[in-house]
Amino acid sequence: MSRFKRFIFFVTPLVLFVACGEDYDAPLVYVDDTGGKQYKLYDLYRDAYGNEGIIAYVEGDDDYKYIMALSLDETISSWGPMGETIFQGDTDSSVLYPQFSLAMLQCMVTRGIYHFPAQKWCYDRNRNEKHPRAGSWRMPAYFDIYLMLKGDYASDIDSLNQYLVQYGGTPLTKTDYYWCCEEDYEDYYVMTGTEQNFDPDNRAVMTNLEFRSRGDKDFWIKKSKHRVRAVKVIYYVAM
Repeated sequence: MSRFKRFIFFVTPLVLFVACGEDYDAPLVYVDDTGGKQYKLYDLYRDAYGNEGIIAYVEGDDDYKYIMALSLDETISSWGPMGETIFQGDTDSSVLYPQFSLAMLQCMVTRGIYHFPAQKWCYDRNRNEKHPRAGSWRMPAYFDIYLMLKGDYASDIDSLNQYLVQYGGTPLTKTDYYWCCEEDYEDYYVMTGTEQNFDPDNRAVMTNLEFRSRGDKDFWIKKSKHRVRAVKVIYYVAM
């Protein structure tokens, strides 16, 4: 990963948090929930509360390391309420980096996490946390899913499913849709070159894992029910 990308990766969330109107003391540059264990791709992860996940992304070199876990289980849920834009900030470039999911989680907690069923299902794993932090379980951003399944240090769906079943988890479906934490932001679609039909009040981003398809926008409606998976950064350090 280039030094420029590393810089954007942990600096952009500092700007994003301001849009939530809340000042969280979240460790952005350093996270370590490994308990001292050296994790590799497809290892089983268990947190202090007994929540389990599979290591779906590992990247590291001399001055940078990033490890992300994916929950063994999933649910089917709506994204949240209609007629309200959750994130009020400038999304230019930021949505392409995984820490955006933390900014969205913080915004949702500020608004009342019970309003957002998909995110609440993920966040309930963080039983005793007073505020969202960089290592919180949360709903993934679109780019989180890209990293896990398409990145240079990522798993492939078939191998991931093999280990998910081995650990007693639910395999991922390739053709159904999974909710992402992003809303239908104008900047997001300008950057990705997709249809400019923006409606952040009522639409949120979802993705098909096999074809990377976002599907018919009629299904983007926040009250629609789609699959949900939780992710957690268990180690992140950049120098």
